[in-house]
Amino acid sequence: GDALVKYSLFYDNPDYDYYESDTPPGYDFGSVADSNGNFNKDPLFVGGPLGGFYLRQQPVQPLPQSPAVDTGSADANDPNIGLDTYTTRIDSANDVNLVDRGYHYFDVCDVDKFQLTASVIGGHGTVAPNTPWFDHNAVTDTYTYYAGMVVTLISEPDSGWRIKAWSGTDDDSSTVTTNSVVMNYHRDVTVEFEQPRTLIVAVGGGEEGFYVNITDALHDAEDGDIIVVYPGVYYGPQVQVNKDVEFRSQNPDDPSWVAQTIIDSNGHAGPVFAFDS
Repeated sequence: GDALVKYSLFYDNPDYDYYESDTPPGYDFGSVADSNGNFNKDPLFVGGPLGGFYLRQQPVQPLPQSPAVDTGSADANDPNIGLDTYTTRIDSANDVNLVDRGYHYFDVCDVDKFQLTASVIGGHGTVAPNTPWFDHNAVTDTYTYYAGMVVTLISEPDSGWRIKAWSGTDDDSSTVTTNSVVMNYHRDVTVEFEQPRTLIVAVGGGEEGFYVNITDALHDAEDGDIIVVYPGVYYGPQVQVNKDVEFRSQNPDDPSWVAQTIIDSNGHAGPVFAFDS
C-alpha cells in the first residue's frame, strides 16, 4: 500500500532525501510538508543527561522553544501512544498534554548507573574518557555513567610509541587511539603501548630471528614497523605491500651498501613492489 508520512519534523533534508522506492525521482519537502502535521523547522535539540536529543523548552530553558514540543498527534497519555512516563526535557519531567515529537528518554532517576575505570598498562601514554560523566571519584579515578551511554575513550601514546592492545572496549582488536564502550555494566578498560619493531631480512636467514625473505617479514610486520634488508640478492615474485611500513637497507646513507642490496623479480613481469593505496 501507499506510505503516509504524518507528524514528522523535517530539517535541512536535501531534496530527494526521501522518496517512494518505486516512484523515482524522490520528492522534495514541499510534497510532504503541508499536510498531516508535517513541517520543516529546526528541532532545537539540547544535550541532556542521557543523550543529545532532548528538546529545548520552558521552564527549564528560555525561549525560543523547540517546535517539536506539544505538536504530536494526540495526548502523551493516550493508550495508543503511552509516552507520559517518558521525557524530552533535560530535567526529566514527564511529557504531558499533547505529546512532543521526537525521542523520549527515561527519567534519569530510574536509570541504572555504572562505573568506568580506564588505565594504561606499563606507562608510556595516557587514556581517559572524552564523554561527559555523571560523577568522577578522584581518589579511585572512576567515572560514573548512566546505563546505555556510549563513552568515547582517547589514548595518547608518548612520542615514538603506538597502541599495542585495548582491553574491555567494544573493539579490543583496534589499534587506533580512539575507542568506545557501551555502559551496560561496570567497565574496566586498559590500553597498552609499544614501540615500532625492526625486522631484519638476510640471505639465508642469518642470525636467529632474522627473516629469509621480504614477504615473510612483511607478513609479520605491523603498521609503523621498519624492515631492514641486509646486503645480498633476493629472488622472488612481486611483493604486495599492504601495510604502512618502512623498507631500508642496512646502511641506507651509504651508496655502496645500497648497491649491494638487490631485489631480483626472477623473471616476473612488472615492478618488484606493488603498493596498495
